[in-house]
Amino acid sequence: MLFGIALEGDINRLTASRCLLFFILCSVVAGTGWAQNQATTLPATKPLLTPTLDLNKYYQFPFSVSVEFQLLNPFWGDLSPLFTSKTDFAAIFHYPLPSNPSIEPFARVGFMSFSYNDPNDPSGNTSKWTQTHIYGLLGASYLSRAAKTFEFGADVGLGVSEAFYPHLDNITSGNPTQFVTRSSTNLMASIGARLGLDPSYNMSIAVLPNLTYMYSLSPLTLFNGFMFNIGFSASYRFGVDPDSPQAVIRSIQFGKADVTPVFAAMQSYYVNHPIGTITITNTETFPIQNIDVTFFQKGFMDNPTESDQIKELGPGESKTVSLLAAFNDKIFTTQGDTPLNGIIDVKYTSKDRPADQSQPVTYTLHDRSFITWNDDRKVAAYITPKDGSVRNYASHVRQVIKNDTIGSLSEPLQDAMGVFYALKELGVLYQKAPVPFETAQAHPTMLDNVNLPRETLTRLTGDCSDLTVLYDTMLETIGIRTGFITVPGHIYALFDTGVAPQDYRAINPDQQMTFSIDGTLWIPVEITLIGTSDFLAAWRQGVAEWHEWDNNPTQRHMYQTSAAQQVYHPVALQAQDLGLQYGSDKVVQHDFQQGLDNLIGAIVQSYADEAQKSGRKADYNALGIIAAKYGKYAISERAFNTALALDRNYLNPIINLGNLYYLQKQYQGALRFYSRAEIALSQEGRTQSPEYAAIILNISESYYQIANYDRAKEFWLKLQKLDPNMAQANSQLGQKSGQGRDATGSGQGGVLYSNGTSTAASGSQ
Repeated sequence: MLFGIALEGDINRLTASRCLLFFILCSVVAGTGWAQNQATTLPATKPLLTPTLDLNKYYQFPFSVSVEFQLLNPFWGDLSPLFTSKTDFAAIFHYPLPSNPSIEPFARVGFMSFSYNDPNDPSGNTSKWTQTHIYGLLGASYLSRAAKTFEFGADVGLGVSEAFYPHLDNITSGNPTQFVTRSSTNLMASIGARLGLDPSYNMSIAVLPNLTYMYSLSPLTLFNGFMFNIGFSASYRFGVDPDSPQAVIRSIQFGKADVTPVFAAMQSYYVNHPIGTITITNTETFPIQNIDVTFFQKGFMDNPTESDQIKELGPGESKTVSLLAAFNDKIFTTQGDTPLNGIIDVKYTSKDRPADQSQPVTYTLHDRSFITWNDDRKVAAYITPKDGSVRNYASHVRQVIKNDTIGSLSEPLQDAMGVFYALKELGVLYQKAPVPFETAQAHPTMLDNVNLPRETLTRLTGDCSDLTVLYDTMLETIGIRTGFITVPGHIYALFDTGVAPQDYRAINPDQQMTFSIDGTLWIPVEITLIGTSDFLAAWRQGVAEWHEWDNNPTQRHMYQTSAAQQVYHPVALQAQDLGLQYGSDKVVQHDFQQGLDNLIGAIVQSYADEAQKSGRKADYNALGIIAAKYGKYAISERAFNTALALDRNYLNPIINLGNLYYLQKQYQGALRFYSRAEIALSQEGRTQSPEYAAIILNISESYYQIANYDRAKEFWLKLQKLDPNMAQANSQLGQKSGQGRDATGSGQGGVLYSNGTSTAASGSQ
């Protein structure tokens, strides 16, 4: 108001138009300054689920009162220049709509003063048109904030004024010094613009260019018409600045956080499975929206972990949120128990205003060696096939035993045996833990320790869980699928042989010695027997421990490592040289060979027992085949001869004896039996059978090995008529030289054994 009065007093020095230009310039500068410093003038935190901030709602106020001064410029014809002073003072009450604060209905009360001076008036009444209006106006404003400190909009209003003319007529009174006051009722309508500067939340100043129309309801219509006005206002807005400390929103009430101790080894588990819960309650009488709950642990997280997003929480409504935690690898650097203070943070919008509340929570972090046995699958986190130190050791073991392996026996089985004996040579032994496994397993909340494989390799001792994860880890590093078995009070290892279930006799004639899982046979190993028994004994013990619970199968469980690690990922490790001394390779080779002999001996003996018990020629033939495959040629020959003795015309052992002699490079002996088989097949009229073609191939091959190329070619030509494809695959046999042939056979070389369903063919042993 003071600014307006000063302006009126010096109106010739600063015109209304210059004032308007000055205010617009200030507004632009203020808006630019806000844009450059938005981070400090707006709240530091915006709701994550709200893409933009509505400034009109954010800086909403309940109501405001204003005072306004206007310079009036009437368009009332020739009389207009004779008005020496034209001013308007008013008080305004604004009420922003709660649902749309940009719209502000208002009530305006004021008075207008028009001073008139016409020295040439013939009546001598130089001020007869001086007038004062008392008026009331109702209307609405539309305001939009472009920034916290700058707003613009428009006003429209309708009202009534009562005009008083104190000097209108000094004739009718009869006394030149006594004036008659006349009045006139008028209708008013106004429309205008508003440009506002808001130096603070509660204060606003504005410039108000507007147009007003007056219409008299009395015969005095001389002043009907328009006025163009320039107004200035100062407003006080009630309410609390949302950016001030006292305006912090507290719409959320936290319940007690329930956070369990955290285990470093379960790092990956907590990404999808909660470490605890927190209950949040909306304490307002209106709903809050866009609620985003996160958990953060300084030092052990790179970013807050999203726990839940809630679209809306009604008045008084509560919700329990599960807290997820994506810890980084620093969690593995702790030792023992570490007390931690985490932060639960809730961001939300309350009446379209962003809010942020936090709640600290205290819990305990156990280092990577700790575990509880409420879920046996947790042990999979300790099986670490990516540990370079363990992988190097396992690869070394494979190199040590590779020259002693048997091609016809499962490679994973032999590698598992090699690892078993290598750990024995290293000196690894079973040692019962201070807290027995059976005790920890029986109390799911009791803390237990599981050592990582690299730690067990360094200490050379461990309990059943330590040795199981070490053994499984070494097998996994060389590509063997593993698992583990838990029974009350115990855990031990399991691995995949890669053998199909129907071929179980290739690794053990007792079908109960293997488990069929997903199309292959798996073998259990009682790993605690390492260093005290051989592999076969550990295998048998593992099977026996499983079958001890046949009458109560719910007490035993079998898990595959790969499946368990989908939930409990392996512990992350940094590369480290363990400084292992691998022990004597010769001792490992000796123990492996002895273990292999024991295993093969057991397999062959089971076939021998079956043949002796039944006395059947087919069982003796089967004994001969299995013995030959595993290099027990003497046993094989006796078995085939026994089968032949039981039936001189039994074709299978005749063919198999030929194969046996062929494998031992006794080609004359092989020809004797192959020729006998050819004659038998011819007499049976089976010269078009696959078996007959295979015998012809083997005869050609045997002649070729003793350098009788003519006879070799003779039988190869015969084979060409019987089976062109087989002849083409062995085309060298039709040549009269040994060029391109290896020392042990044809391009394919070797045999297949006859057991009644297949007879003979080339194929390397």
